[in-house]
Amino acid sequence: MYRQIACSYSMKSRSILCRGKVRFIEDMDEKRQILDMLMKQYTGNECRYADPAVRNVMIWEVKVEEMTCKSFGLRPSEVL
Repeated sequence: MYRQIACSYSMKSRSILCRGKVRFIEDMDEKRQILDMLMKQYTGNECRYADPAVRNVMIWEVKVEEMTCKSFGLRPSEVL
């Protein structure tokens, strides 16, 4: 029976950490504009949203003041 040794495995990882001020978007029209951008990006389609759906979505904006990143287990050509 062949056994694999856990110590022979490694993991590739990348992460980004952003710090800044958060602004919660409450305005229904602004929320719709943001939802339109997201849906167009991911589906290529325009969508309609019921008022209860828009009210129940939490959207926030982060004004980034500081950003750090790290990677490990990646070749130089794979790093961001």
